[in-house]
Amino acid sequence: YNPTGPIRVGSEVAYKPRKGGDGEWYQCQVVKISADGTKFEVRDPEHDELGNTGKLFKCNWKDLIFIPPDHLTKLQVPNYPSATKVLARYPETTTFYPAMVISTKRDGVCKLRFDGEEEVDKETEVSRRLVLPFPSVSSLPAKK
Repeated sequence: YNPTGPIRVGSEVAYKPRKGGDGEWYQCQVVKISADGTKFEVRDPEHDELGNTGKLFKCNWKDLIFIPPDHLTKLQVPNYPSATKVLARYPETTTFYPAMVISTKRDGVCKLRFDGEEEVDKETEVSRRLVLPFPSVSSLPAKK
């Protein structure tokens, strides 16, 4: 579930830096949108060691995946079938990693197996709103 809109100021998104991001996606909040709606400024919610607000990033819509708010998740977001590859936020972090859906519970929590997990057959539960479609190669930013 990744509509091209309505991403608005205040929306939560997964953001993938084009440089120096190690292929990871980070949960951020949109703080500014260009007049034509194609350029964004997003803020990392994590404060630095000195307590300053998170870093700002400039990006375009291809660098973002919309994170639906709770009220939309419960009403409009379908569950992923088991064995679907997704991008999900690892618990107690603000970083999204590739994972495989094992199942979805009635309350909307997804049981996942994260790629590269050290513990064999470890299942991790993640809120449905933090489980996003895995970006296809055609939707990823071009490498420079």
